[in-house]
Amino acid sequence: MRSGARSCGPRLPRQVKTTSSIAIAFLAFTAYAAVPRSAASDYPAHGETKTAAIGAEFLVHSVPTEQNMLDADQYLVVEVGVFPKNKQDVALALINFHLRINGKDAVEADAPGIVAGTMKSWNWQGPPPQSPLPRSAPSDNSAVTGGMQLTLDQLVAGASLPEATVNKPVGGCMYFPWEGKIKKIHTLELIWEAPNSEPVTLKLR
Repeated sequence: MRSGARSCGPRLPRQVKTTSSIAIAFLAFTAYAAVPRSAASDYPAHGETKTAAIGAEFLVHSVPTEQNMLDADQYLVVEVGVFPKNKQDVALALINFHLRINGKDAVEADAPGIVAGTMKSWNWQGPPPQSPLPRSAPSDNSAVTGGMQLTLDQLVAGASLPEATVNKPVGGCMYFPWEGKIKKIHTLELIWEAPNSEPVTLKLR
């Protein structure tokens, strides 16, 4: 087709175009959501409740995303996988998770949006190899993938454990505020107070 020539294909109604754009944007975002490992036992620390098995690993400050590794230097990052038993509904909420540091009072997790807001800058490593690599990082803390731009907020949200009621395996990161030095952490325990179940404690360190 010559440059400037009009397409001979049918024109889509504006409403259809808008709906398609929203669907494409949703699929591009969900494609980069975190996925759990094969089983709870694939995590260094694991346990179970009446309704689900859970696994966890302490990642220090690292937040793995599909594009790169982000650094949440004001948080202790824990990767979590939850595996419902027999497709039972399991409610996941931040208020049900706590991190006990050195046997003292437990710390509650912050929401992904708050965590992203503390990241003033992050290391650009580019999109996956199959996507075109930009010559430089976007100036607005966003990543380019498949023609879509993922903001820093979207990257952190996609890497995070979802707050939802689920009946199949889910995974993602949780973020617990911490201003001390890592070498001063001698013991680290993740506590999950799952609804309608006894609390389960996972020893991360």
